[in-house]
Amino acid sequence: MISREVFLAYIRKTVIGLLVVAVSLAVFLSLVMRVANMKAQTIYAAGFVAVKAQNVVQNFEMITSQGVQGNAPSLDGFDMSEIKLNVNHIQGMGVYGEYIIITINGHYPDNDTGIIYIFDQNGIVQKLYTPRQKGKDMSHTGGMQVAGDYLYVVIQDNGQNTGAFLCVYHLAPLNKGEEVYLYHSCGIENFHSSMVGATTYRTEDGVEKILLCDSEFTFFVSDIPHNKEEKPSWSKCRMHPDSRKRGSGEDNNVAFITDTDNALWVIGMQNRNIGGGGLPNYGDTLYLYPLEINNDCYKLLPSVADKDMTPYDHEFGALGSHFRFASTVAVEGNGAFTVYATQSIPIGAILKGLTPYTLPINIYR
Repeated sequence: MISREVFLAYIRKTVIGLLVVAVSLAVFLSLVMRVANMKAQTIYAAGFVAVKAQNVVQNFEMITSQGVQGNAPSLDGFDMSEIKLNVNHIQGMGVYGEYIIITINGHYPDNDTGIIYIFDQNGIVQKLYTPRQKGKDMSHTGGMQVAGDYLYVVIQDNGQNTGAFLCVYHLAPLNKGEEVYLYHSCGIENFHSSMVGATTYRTEDGVEKILLCDSEFTFFVSDIPHNKEEKPSWSKCRMHPDSRKRGSGEDNNVAFITDTDNALWVIGMQNRNIGGGGLPNYGDTLYLYPLEINNDCYKLLPSVADKDMTPYDHEFGALGSHFRFASTVAVEGNGAFTVYATQSIPIGAILKGLTPYTLPINIYR
């Protein structure tokens, strides 16, 4: 017969063993959940990360200065009645895979909302209206850039230059045949621009950031969100006193790129009037600016390269695909980058039936 002391010792040992197993299992499950949560957050955040460029200066120098005609999407579904000559036109351009995205600014002073068109080769796949800002003349939907799976569009107050409203659209649904949606919108104080450049980079301590640039070469930053509940929170970057400022008439559009070494670059797309005899015409120049960050202080350096560009449709003069209107930069999967531009008003829409009914795409690569 087992003594009472032996029996109680056996019970204590068994209970302790079960407690150890239970605690170990709880710790294990907690670690599994934590890893799964971290993995989910990493996957979610990865959608924000911009494609990285390689050999930026070399690739910039290799870009041809003569534009070529790219695949021109059909204008089926395009509503010319929404464009009033001398009032509004195509303002911004973005590229997401095989999709071309353009913005048209709202009518002023009607305070109409801006329009975003998303094209594939067969025509328009989606049309969106930018949010109306109550009590504000925020109707100038302008320049934009795609970074990761998101489109960054800025809406300005029709030249008053008192600030801007940022809209961020989630583009990944396009890959599933679903509709793009507005993910985030907010006002940004001291953002003085009708266009925006956007990219992402990693800080020295490993934090992924979204970085915006306006046409005044002022920068705004936010941590990358890691779940659906988080949204970007923008703050103006501390600028170095010697950081390059925008000169008069410079850089009608800007684009941001990050290279594989985590270095940051701003591409300025400048347009100038070279017309003569009272007829307007435009010349286009591309600039490459390095951006330095030291102790959270941002300094844009003078351009390290520039080149004059000629669009394929230059014979149309001011009506050609110039940087004055919609233009952007997209980094390809191989690390090279391509510069895109289109016409302010598609000639095919003006002369429907006489010219191809397509959205002209001018490419420099």
